[in-house]
Amino acid sequence: MKEETKKILNELKGKLPIDQFGLEVECRNQPSLLEEMGEIVAEVKRTAKVAKEHLEYVRAGLSDKIRKNPEICGLVKATETAISSAIVLQSEYQKAFIEMVDAEEEANVFSILLMSVEQRKSLIRDLVTLYVDKYYSLQNMDVEQKVVGKITEAQIVNQRQRRAEQKEKE
Repeated sequence: MKEETKKILNELKGKLPIDQFGLEVECRNQPSLLEEMGEIVAEVKRTAKVAKEHLEYVRAGLSDKIRKNPEICGLVKATETAISSAIVLQSEYQKAFIEMVDAEEEANVFSILLMSVEQRKSLIRDLVTLYVDKYYSLQNMDVEQKVVGKITEAQIVNQRQRRAEQKEKE
């Protein structure tokens, strides 16, 4: 993978962590992050398609060239199998093939990152729900303290269990 691509990838990965204490900002920034990733993924997928088409173009050109003059590749008889094998051995084909593989790798890596950004949305929503339900304030409850206001530890456990069951149904 190119160094420039790695740099962009690392920069975008750095935007994935969620600041649980800045949920308002995270909620506001999520759509623009998703848009940014969507644009990048669209571009790298386009590049991969172009690279694939270029490979087919190179294959067709080499096939035509070898059919017209099979001796250039040392072929005695120009059969389909021999021509296909000769094409794969050509440096022009090898270069186009490597470019296609690299482009597909970039498309795959950025697509996975896009999935992470999409998943991030759900994680932010879950953190907001926990915050609204005062999850974080209940987590800081003293070990010796058995009751927080009118909520007991058992009620907290029951509430978490109900919430987990609701999420499984969704």
